[in-house]
Amino acid sequence: MNKILKLQNLFALVLIFAFFGCKPYLGGDEVKVTFNVVVNKEDGISELYIAGNRRNLGEWTANKKNLERINDSTFTGTFSFDKDDKIEYKFTLGSWMTEALDDSGNIPDNSVLNVEKDTVINVRIRIWRSRIVDGGVYLTQNFISDNSFPTEIGGNWKFSPYDSTAFHSPDYDDTHWEQTATANFPKNSNAKFGWFRMKLTVDSGIYGKAFAVDITHLGASEVYFNGVRVINTGVPSASPTFYKGKQNRDWFGLIFLNQRYQYIAVKYANLNKDYHESLGFNSGFSIKINNINRALSGIAADVRLSTIYQALYTLIPLILFFVHLLLYWFYRKSTQNIYYAICLLGFASLSYCNIQKFIATDPETIILFYRMVAPSIAVSIYFGILTGYSGIYERLPKRRYFYLALSLAVGIWGALDFSEGVGHTLYFLLAASAFEYLFIFFRRKEMTGKINLMISGAFIILLLSIVYQILLDFDIVPTLWGLTMVYGIGLLALILAMSVSLSYDFALTNHSLEKQMEISMQKDWELREREVEKRILEADNQRKTEELESAREQQLAFLPKKIPDVKGYEISVYMQTATEVGGDYYDFYLNEGELTFVLGDATGHGAKAGIMVAATKSLFSVLAPKSEPIEIIKKFNAAIKSMNLHNLYMALSAYKLSDKRLIYSNAGMPPFIHFRASTGSINEIVLKSMPLGGFLEFPYEQNEILIESGDTLLFMSDGFSELFNEKNEIRDSGLLKKVIQSGINLSPEELINRLVSSMKEWNGDRQFNDDVSFIVIKRKTGF
Repeated sequence: MNKILKLQNLFALVLIFAFFGCKPYLGGDEVKVTFNVVVNKEDGISELYIAGNRRNLGEWTANKKNLERINDSTFTGTFSFDKDDKIEYKFTLGSWMTEALDDSGNIPDNSVLNVEKDTVINVRIRIWRSRIVDGGVYLTQNFISDNSFPTEIGGNWKFSPYDSTAFHSPDYDDTHWEQTATANFPKNSNAKFGWFRMKLTVDSGIYGKAFAVDITHLGASEVYFNGVRVINTGVPSASPTFYKGKQNRDWFGLIFLNQRYQYIAVKYANLNKDYHESLGFNSGFSIKINNINRALSGIAADVRLSTIYQALYTLIPLILFFVHLLLYWFYRKSTQNIYYAICLLGFASLSYCNIQKFIATDPETIILFYRMVAPSIAVSIYFGILTGYSGIYERLPKRRYFYLALSLAVGIWGALDFSEGVGHTLYFLLAASAFEYLFIFFRRKEMTGKINLMISGAFIILLLSIVYQILLDFDIVPTLWGLTMVYGIGLLALILAMSVSLSYDFALTNHSLEKQMEISMQKDWELREREVEKRILEADNQRKTEELESAREQQLAFLPKKIPDVKGYEISVYMQTATEVGGDYYDFYLNEGELTFVLGDATGHGAKAGIMVAATKSLFSVLAPKSEPIEIIKKFNAAIKSMNLHNLYMALSAYKLSDKRLIYSNAGMPPFIHFRASTGSINEIVLKSMPLGGFLEFPYEQNEILIESGDTLLFMSDGFSELFNEKNEIRDSGLLKKVIQSGINLSPEELINRLVSSMKEWNGDRQFNDDVSFIVIKRKTGF
């Protein structure tokens, strides 16, 4: 036995030598390859990079291996390779957004060279996928074509550690900002919060074209495209109280505007920056663009593959875990079954974590899944070894303690450190366990059963797959059938062999337990069926939630994107949507200094309310340019009545603001508030009436008031006045006047913030059952 252990140690040393030292010698003689690249002089290229499938070519990193600049149009570089090596490569200007194209403007396949002797490669590049034009990253059809791939937008970002609502505006001047990348915050900055901006120079050929955008990070972000917020992931705040990190897993569809210069602005925070960087993660973010059809098909493919992997690598091992656990339960002397059940549980945990870390959205959960990988492997390996021992030896050998110590060390190390060294050590642990069975295979006379030959053969497959995996990771051998995780073949072979072995051995020696096995299996399948039914129900609930969220987004889409600028007035608006899709709606129309606007509330919630809001939006677009408030109300009423919506109604107030006069008409909306600055009085302007769609000939009225310098007008929906607290008490209407009285000198936006604060204090943590909307208009002092 000591002789066997010495041989095992010798094999381990040979493997270590091959792993760390033999690669430079595996390919034979060293061969030099020189790349001479000629580019267009007028492109003004200062740096050019080569990226390829070998370490000295940067391992496909776009900006790692630069060529030497000879003159304005020529670059050169010489690299050493093993003779008979096969290299693949491409050229870039520092990112995959700027890779070289062929003369037809298409993305070429990788250039391939079988290195046989010293070689000089001369390349002429006329077209680049993108470059910096007019200070912005130049985007063309190549980035969103049907054969394009997801491309990271990088290399020309501007950064500011401060915060302002003006930063997302396309018109903001960011020339004084620091230029940086986005993978991490700037190295010379301790910032954990800030704004990133990038200018895009868009080719006219993609004006109006749709494309997909994806952002990934462990922090939180808001993404703005041309001043409009298009993605909101987590809560990007510099305050720990409000900050909430979240990983994005979706692509979002956008459309290029019909203008040459367009802008992306990202408000980003990662208050756990130092912690994430200490673990080897990037603390920043990555934004990619893609063809929208490829992005959507990619999402479907990812879902399909993750489902297959979960079933193959998680569900099957779990089922086998229960099977072998039951086998041990009915026959306690079969310790091989309990060891193997724990081995399967470790493998199922490994598979689950490896898949879920690319599905989960909570950063801490993602990190937890990363931490669980190494301990899961260690558990699976150690108990796999014990499984083999128990099937061969009557008493477990003492060298099991060596594997126990090694497994514990690797598992704990891997839970605390995610470096590349941990992965390599895990391979050695796998290889050591496979060597253990390799020597047992050659000592066949010690085996207790023929079926163990199958187990030993599976471990040989595992050993070969691990060795191949190590060589693959160091680019010594090519991929096998396109697989990058070759060791998974060996693990699957082991699982199948052990399951067949144990099941067969148990069947031979325990015929009396056949009936109990059938009962236990039936219960197990019933449990799985209930789980499937549960998941179907959860999927249905998820679908309904997504439909509800889509309806809420549609409701917000009906609202104006920009508040009009009326001379002499300040205007601010606010809407808090309810847990269900409500029917609050407001809109503006400005014509030659005269502002026509409406505020409404459709009855009910959900899709029906959305129908009413859509109809109101369409009517306002037609009537606003040429109608007085009373005419808008009456025509709205006639139109809605003629739609035969039965019990659907629309409360609506219409207003026309012209210089110092406000003309108004009301149909079922709450009174609006008029604060007179000259007297300090607060007046409720009441005009009682029925909602639209009730009575065709209802006598709606129209009145007007004068607005003096410093006066403030507050318009709101009934969601504010009907707000309940945690004791189901409705708020006193006098509280509203107190809030307004305390904010007489505030701007409209500040007054709304104070109203929202009082609303949240009253409501507590309760969810809103109705929309709450405010419009505040203040006449500037001196006008």
